[in-house]
Amino acid sequence: RAVGALEMASVAGAILASRLARQPVVLDDIAAIAAGAALYRLDKRLLAHCRAASGGHQESRLLAALELPSLGSLATSEGSGIAGAAAIPLLRAAASVLAV
Repeated sequence: RAVGALEMASVAGAILASRLARQPVVLDDIAAIAAGAALYRLDKRLLAHCRAASGGHQESRLLAALELPSLGSLATSEGSGIAGAAAIPLLRAAASVLAV
């Protein structure tokens, strides 16, 4: 059974590559979260390095089903990509604290 399009397949591939490279991933819109959901069905450990940029109304039920933590409630319009960009300083700060 086939689900999704080329965009979802490429996002799923990027999530897998990041997992192998031990790089964190911030999922910001419904398409990215849906790609993560496909991987979650294979093995939920494939999303262990992922976080959601925000838990918008559209994504909230899917994030709950995936047990995917959110970085916070960033007030942005749905699917704009702004929440992911806004999360970057937060992640850099956390990484610098952990590196000490």
